[in-house]
Amino acid sequence: MAAAALHHLGLLAADIDGGTETASRLLHESLDTYRDLGLSRFSALLLVALGDLALRRGERDLARCLLTESLQLMMRVTDRLSLHLAVDCVAHLALEEGEARRAVRLAGGAARLRALHGVRDWPAVERRRAAWLTVAREVLPPATFAAAWAEGQAITLDQTVAAALSTQACR
Repeated sequence: MAAAALHHLGLLAADIDGGTETASRLLHESLDTYRDLGLSRFSALLLVALGDLALRRGERDLARCLLTESLQLMMRVTDRLSLHLAVDCVAHLALEEGEARRAVRLAGGAARLRALHGVRDWPAVERRRAAWLTVAREVLPPATFAAAWAEGQAITLDQTVAAALSTQACR
C-alpha cells in the first residue's frame, strides 16, 4: 500500500508541477519498494512514470533507457494491460526527437492496445498525449498523419512493442 501511495503521489506531483524533485523522489521511493517486494509489474509502471518525467525534463537519453527497461520488463512479466503507456511515452520521445511519423505510428499502436484491452488512462496522461499529438498533427500533412495512424492501428501487439524498441537502445 505504501508503494502504491508513493506511486500515485508521485504521479500527482509530476502532473501539478512537471519535473519536480518531489515527483522524482516519490517515484523512485515507490520503485525501490516495488523492487524490494519483487513486484515486477508495478516496477515496470514506475519505470514508465520515471521515463515520462525524464522526458519532461528534456533528459531524452535517460527517458529512452527507462522506457526500454519498462517495455522489456512488461514483456517478461506478460503485462499486456500497461504496454500502451510505455508505447505512448516512446511515441512522445520520437516526436521530441523529430520523428513525427514514427511517433504517430506508435501512438496508433498504443491506441489499438488501449481499445483491445478496454483500458483508459488517468486524465493527466490523456491530456499530455492529446497535447503532443496536436503537435504531431501540426508537423505532418493530414494524409501522412492518417496513414501513420492507420499503420499503427493495423499492427499486432508484438509488432507494436518491437517498433517501440527498434531505436530504443540506451546511449
